[in-house]
Amino acid sequence: MRKLISWGKLPVLLVGRKKIIRSDTLDRFMTANQGRNLLNQSEVRKVE
Repeated sequence: MRKLISWGKLPVLLVGRKKIIRSDTLDRFMTANQGRNLLNQSEVRKVE
């Protein structure tokens, strides 16, 4: 998850030092990247 956030592929909300991922955003991300290798930055689709 940390790599996906640092790559800018998964948007988060910053609350102080905490990073919060909305559940609907995570659902869209998982749907868009189903069957892809999430360890390879070039294969991961960005979610807005």
